[in-house]
Amino acid sequence: LNKAYYAFGTRKDLKEKNLIEKTGGVLGIGKKDALSNAFYGNKNLFTELDIRETKTILIQGKDPKLITFHPSGSYEIIEDKGSKLTSLSIKNTEEFWSSSKYLVVEVR
Repeated sequence: LNKAYYAFGTRKDLKEKNLIEKTGGVLGIGKKDALSNAFYGNKNLFTELDIRETKTILIQGKDPKLITFHPSGSYEIIEDKGSKLTSLSIKNTEEFWSSSKYLVVEVR
């Protein structure tokens, strides 16, 4: 119950690992990247964490974009303009992980 999983990478990396796929839209218009069903059962692609203890997740890359849904008021993204490090600060643990125990972040 207290385990969650996260992964981050460029769009190309995430697609190669079958972590994301295009969904939604009509006739190819309005499609968005979303968590792929193909990854299930392969938790090796993710880093495991304990949601009771983890309040900050360090992400290497620029311009982070959350692929998985997490309520916007439950977290804050803090970019260090001098480096390629970004931290995702979880402000409300219960709310943040309520939709999914998986976090996928696309970076440049």
